[in-house]
Amino acid sequence: MKILKDSFDLPRFYKSIYGGSLLMIDYDGTLAPLINERMQAYPYVGVKERLCALMALKNVRLVIVSGRSMSILETLIDMPAGLEMWGSHGMERKLANGKVISAEIPLVLREGLDKGLNFFRENVDPKLYDIKPFSVSLHWRSVSPKERMQLNEFKKSFEEITANYEIEIHDFDGGFELRPKNRGKGNVVNTLLSEMPKETAAAFLGDDFTDEEAFITLGDRGLKVLIREEIRETNADIYLTPPSELLSFLDLWISKSQIHLE
Repeated sequence: MKILKDSFDLPRFYKSIYGGSLLMIDYDGTLAPLINERMQAYPYVGVKERLCALMALKNVRLVIVSGRSMSILETLIDMPAGLEMWGSHGMERKLANGKVISAEIPLVLREGLDKGLNFFRENVDPKLYDIKPFSVSLHWRSVSPKERMQLNEFKKSFEEITANYEIEIHDFDGGFELRPKNRGKGNVVNTLLSEMPKETAAAFLGDDFTDEEAFITLGDRGLKVLIREEIRETNADIYLTPPSELLSFLDLWISKSQIHLE
């Protein structure tokens, strides 16, 4: 573990977990490795057992926050009923009772996304793009550096779409995505914090650029944890390498929560 902000009082924060906590965790790159075969990105060994232990604690609210569609996220993480999840960067929400809530997308916005999808269909290998309920993403992790540069140039082709529709291009580790403006993990963090008492110990764990939205929104209201193989510029408070330090962090959270219950 590496502390990135000396001003953050980590021991004091850990003590605050006793009184109840909100633990928000990204999926790809955080709980599961980033691999070329995206549909085989299953959780690291030991992750599911720890998530189950966290779910069993009444003073812990565990929420998975992912850019994946809800249907794909559920398939990959394969957890027991009762786990709260947000998919599609916050545009899909599954409550602990199993109810799924999806955002309403205006027809004009759907038109813009369809234009982006049509471009991909005409110019990109189908294996390299994902069609999601509320976005379209291009993945280049499996191709050569030269091909990555060529695919990155496609961003210029979407200038008309981003100029005339409420759509933005968002980079991530291994590609970019077309998705609605002002929809992201930051919105999820705001919603979840509003549902919890102010004194709740909150944390967000993530690896990618899209998780920076959550870090910025969380601000000084909680602990921001960057989890990835190599450190980068970030708004996080601490840095962990997966999977060993991730598992140790989850174990610590479980331990601190159980002390309160004893």
